[in-house]
Amino acid sequence: MSSFRIKSFAMIFLLAVTVFVILGCGGDTPKSGGNNEQAERSAQAEEKANAVRGKTFDDAESEQAENGEQTVVFKSPDGKALLTFKKYADHDKIALNDNGTMRVFKGRSNKPGNFKYKETAADNSEKQLIAEVKRKSDSFKLFDDSDKLLWKVKINEDKVKISDNEENKNAFEIVKSSPERCKIRDRKAKNIGDVKFYPDNGKLKVKNEQNEEMIITKGSKNVAAPGVVLFSEIPLELRAIIINELLRE
Repeated sequence: MSSFRIKSFAMIFLLAVTVFVILGCGGDTPKSGGNNEQAERSAQAEEKANAVRGKTFDDAESEQAENGEQTVVFKSPDGKALLTFKKYADHDKIALNDNGTMRVFKGRSNKPGNFKYKETAADNSEKQLIAEVKRKSDSFKLFDDSDKLLWKVKINEDKVKISDNEENKNAFEIVKSSPERCKIRDRKAKNIGDVKFYPDNGKLKVKNEQNEEMIITKGSKNVAAPGVVLFSEIPLELRAIIINELLRE
């Protein structure tokens, strides 16, 4: 075999080896990179899925959403939603479980310090006026559609008084006994229950005089507002409106 042929054969062999090595290394690199990117995307997707699965109803009871909505839900001890309060930029919304029937009310401000609450029909149209609220710095009043006083709510630093007269005679009372607790009293100043915030689990509970839990939330630390639920002489929808107004405090 001539030296020319030997040299040609050697050059061809070296060229083939070089191409094989380049192609082999080049093919491994993007494959490995693609697998890494795919694995990273999968991990991120799994992380998001775990976050969604781990988010309980309690975690979502009170949150400030991007659209400005704020929600507070009061539940029964068995976990059923009894009262839901939502605040939007242009109105408040109350969803009330009235013995298994869901009722919805919307409160809109027609002028500073005034709110008109109307019940909402199934087609989302607003029905008759339930109450008009007129607020002052230390109190607010509920009026019917003929401008008759329904309830007056007087707010002091340590006490809330609710009466059906201007003089606050024979008033229901919610009295703060500590920053995390209020006593609930009927018109005869008899204790009928209390409201307490539990820092260890973030829950706010209303209990009656038999120490039975009535309503629970993790969406508020306002120890006065939910106490209104025990004043059974006040119509349920008006109790809901009073609670919503006290949640502004």
